[in-house]
Amino acid sequence: MNELKKAIYLQGTLLAPLMVGSCAYISYSGQVIRTSRIVAIHEANAWRAYFETLNSRYCVEHSPVPISAELPAFRQCAAS
Repeated sequence: MNELKKAIYLQGTLLAPLMVGSCAYISYSGQVIRTSRIVAIHEANAWRAYFETLNSRYCVEHSPVPISAELPAFRQCAAS
């Protein structure tokens, strides 16, 4: 793991399963964040996800959000 990468800590919701080689979509503070490609997944469970992308290290503490609230934001992000 590259210790010089920026560490990002968020409380949000992953909108899709994490997969090495793909980007992550995170709902956070009313917006959707798209990361760069995932290079390593260090931890992924019901409480948090800790993973590394090409540019950063992410720790996402999951916050419970109804899926119906997340779908419109994900569709908008996927269309762009």
